[in-house]
Amino acid sequence: MSIPLLVVVIVISILILLFALMFVFNKINPKISRKHLKFFTKKYIIEYHNEGNETPYLIKKNLDGSISDDEFRVVCCADLHLATEECEFGLTVLDRLIDKTQPDLLVLLGDNACDRDDTFIEDKLIKLFEKKKLHYAFILGNHDSEYLINKETSNIKNLDKETYEKIRKKYRIYKFENLMRSKYCVSYLKDLNISGVGNYSINIKNSKGVIKTLYFMDSGDYAFGVKRKDFGTEKRCYDYIHEDQLEWYKNQVNKNKVDSIVFIHIPLKEYWNAYKLSLLPFYNFRKQFGNNYEKPCSSDIPSNAFKEFKENHTKIVVAGHDHKNDSCINYKGVKLMYSQGLQYDGAYNRRKKNPKLFRLLYKHGIKCYIEGVSVFDITKDKVNIIPVYAEKEEVFDGLERYYKRAWLEGTYKSK
Repeated sequence: MSIPLLVVVIVISILILLFALMFVFNKINPKISRKHLKFFTKKYIIEYHNEGNETPYLIKKNLDGSISDDEFRVVCCADLHLATEECEFGLTVLDRLIDKTQPDLLVLLGDNACDRDDTFIEDKLIKLFEKKKLHYAFILGNHDSEYLINKETSNIKNLDKETYEKIRKKYRIYKFENLMRSKYCVSYLKDLNISGVGNYSINIKNSKGVIKTLYFMDSGDYAFGVKRKDFGTEKRCYDYIHEDQLEWYKNQVNKNKVDSIVFIHIPLKEYWNAYKLSLLPFYNFRKQFGNNYEKPCSSDIPSNAFKEFKENHTKIVVAGHDHKNDSCINYKGVKLMYSQGLQYDGAYNRRKKNPKLFRLLYKHGIKCYIEGVSVFDITKDKVNIIPVYAEKEEVFDGLERYYKRAWLEGTYKSK
């Protein structure tokens, strides 16, 4: 082998080794956020206005009735997957995190109440929010209405798309309306002629006017009749943001004309592109915090959602769905992030089947389990994002009897 060729081989080998080391480093050191949560000592009044044809809005006021220009705090929680009588664990942890984070608005990011045909879970959530006098918003995930849809469609032979879509719409409306039954709910049903159930927007105002718009969009559940191959097994293809939803979004942008945050359940395909780039040394600084421990489970069907969001004032897209991921990456000027979640009622999380090496790293504080909530402190000029990790907040104490179902057994000990 000639010397120049040998040099090329050595250089390529070193580069491969560097990229491999970077990949391993990213897995072991997930860039846990070190931002500290700001605690409000003042008390505020949050008012919700939904009048006429204008976009509904939330406004923060001081106790004397004057408008506050302090940060507006949105706290987001994904994938509660509440389904059983043992849901008290997830509800209690959520209750304690609400006390610690003091939200002005709580957002549930889908897969909230699953695997039931009654309102048992919704009743408990509403009771919690009314006890706290807390305004809340939500979207649906792929599992919220899945049980009811499957129950009706399983006995239909030669199910066609039109029949399926009618059944899906019926039960997604049913699940949406079940969680709306509170005066503290700011979610609303409108524009049911477009894809999805629960596409709506809310403005955040202060004394200077509208400072941010929050868009809530239904990313659906599954695309009818479409299969996807993943991990060696054939599964249903996840749904996506449709063109008529994007037209609705652009019409809303023309009305509001301020920077926005979009909340969806199923991540966009660009989440995977962003994460792969974040593993490269020259791109790694764009990762704000977090990591991925599973490939983003996006739809295989192409969508223009990211393109439209990027071109129309959206600065942050927040998704759930992938329980083991919590990355926040600046991709082409838009933060693509996962909300923290509380996947404890039997749903999988990072603790389930966790490698023993990782358990050792968690035990010694080198890594941190990602369950928790995501905090957004919003002003006109910026949005400060703070992930709040449940394990660091000591919110599990006294709930030991639920540890096994929540996958905490063997990974967490009360202090």
